[in-house]
Order: sequence, then structure tokens, then C-alpha cells
Amino acid sequence: MSFPPHRYEVAGIQVVKYFVKAGLSHKGYTVHTLRHTFATELLNAGMRLECLQMLLGHRCIEETRRYARLTDKTREEEYFRAMSKIERGNSDDDDRHNS
Repeated sequence: MSFPPHRYEVAGIQVVKYFVKAGLSHKGYTVHTLRHTFATELLNAGMRLECLQMLLGHRCIEETRRYARLTDKTREEEYFRAMSKIERGNSDDDDRHNS
């Protein structure tokens, strides 16, 4: 789902118009920062990295990892979720493969 560069540029022009209309042009937002925010929000809401990779059109999962950042809260929640599973003895019952 990769877009040709000219389509990305056209989208950028449109988004800048919306930033101006919303009074946000002085904030320095770009299509790129909006895309990063979108990816980060989805990742922190629980979307699997592999799904996010497909949505963003990345060929390599490493590109997606660099693109989206987990918040400290998400890391903490994941840690406690995993520890809870281990303590219950369910470490071999992996939720990621049950979709």
C-alpha cells in the first residue's frame, strides 16, 4: 500500500491547508508528524506491530518499529500483563497467536 511520491506531496498540501484553517500552522506540524502520531496512537492502543506495518505500507518491520514509539505507560502495562500470565502459569498461551 505504498503511495507514489507525488500523491504524498498532494496530501501534504491538503493537510497544510487544514492546519492553516484550524489555526495550527504556527505549530510546525507536517504530514510526516501526523503519520508518526497516527502510528504511535494505534500502537499504544494495542494494534499489533505487524498490522501497523501493513497499514503504513512498510516493507520491513524494522521501519515500523522506528516509526512508532511505545509510551512508558504501554510498556508498563505490557510488562504487568506478561508477568501476570507467567504467575498464573499461562506463559505458553500466547494471545498474539489467537487472532
